[in-house]
Amino acid sequence: MPSGICAFHLTLALAHEQPATAPLIERGDGWRADLPLRLYPCGTSAGRELYWPQHSSLVLRFDADGRTAEAHERDFSEAPGCGYGTDAVTWTAERR
Repeated sequence: MPSGICAFHLTLALAHEQPATAPLIERGDGWRADLPLRLYPCGTSAGRELYWPQHSSLVLRFDADGRTAEAHERDFSEAPGCGYGTDAVTWTAERR
């Protein structure tokens, strides 16, 4: 990274799991964060637990003065024993 350039990171901290952190990369549609792969149990087969690997990407947009942000989160998972799942969530935040 060139001298004088700051790196920004996003950390998603949910109550039921370890925090996940990803760098924020500026793109044409906003700031993008691709979170590390997370595993969630989705069933059992032959006495073994099956897991869904979840991929999550967020695109954040900030207003001009940085007081509000909107994030569009897209999650998808696929596992042979559990099928395919996807979800989309919009988050908003405001600095007071």
